[in-house]
Amino acid sequence: MIRLSKKQEIYIQIGIISLLLIFLIPLPNNETIINLLFSKSITTSNSYYSINFVLFVFTVFAFLRLRKNLKQMNSKWRYLLYFIVVIWIAGGIRTTIGEQIMSFRNGLSAIEFQFDNSEIKYRKDTLGMVHAEGHVFFRNFSSDTVVFRGVLHGENFGLLYNDSIADILVPVVNPLDKQIKIPPKSTKGYPIRFSKELEVNNLLHSTYNGSINKISRFTIYSDNDKRVFIY
Repeated sequence: MIRLSKKQEIYIQIGIISLLLIFLIPLPNNETIINLLFSKSITTSNSYYSINFVLFVFTVFAFLRLRKNLKQMNSKWRYLLYFIVVIWIAGGIRTTIGEQIMSFRNGLSAIEFQFDNSEIKYRKDTLGMVHAEGHVFFRNFSSDTVVFRGVLHGENFGLLYNDSIADILVPVVNPLDKQIKIPPKSTKGYPIRFSKELEVNNLLHSTYNGSINKISRFTIYSDNDKRVFIY
């Protein structure tokens, strides 16, 4: 069994912590670097959160071990370690790095769906129709215009009394505007306006109003490429 010296153990711990911190760099839409590396095998938001949580626990454990070793050696480098961790957690450096990483992506992978800015108001009328109006916002990190279509899933609508509505293709109204176009390095809001008949109409209450402040699921697609945003 190989026995490591204190210095060797410290070097290994620093390397592990550095690697884990890189994996935990936050990207838009609750992604991290680890999601980019294993995007095909990680398919649900629960998987994302589970993997990121495990990485965070390993990072904390490695940090505590490193702190213990530095303290035993009475090394002043531990104060620099504290400073780096504080800057990493409290500062905006992680977000800045994440945005720079996004700028190297292209196509749909460079698009951020902005949950906080997107909002839709709707009402049900006496004929069993849902009339909706609002905006969905996207940010394009790439240096190229990204063109795609979208799907606003019916599950986003908190309809009452077991009413339900089918998915809505976006763009909805204007036949000349067949796709959503987001210019390079920009944020753009796209209008949502439609009237659609309910798939299931309970008829207990003929009219009511509602709003979607947090769209929980939105899909964009272009040719054979597809990306699903889940809040």
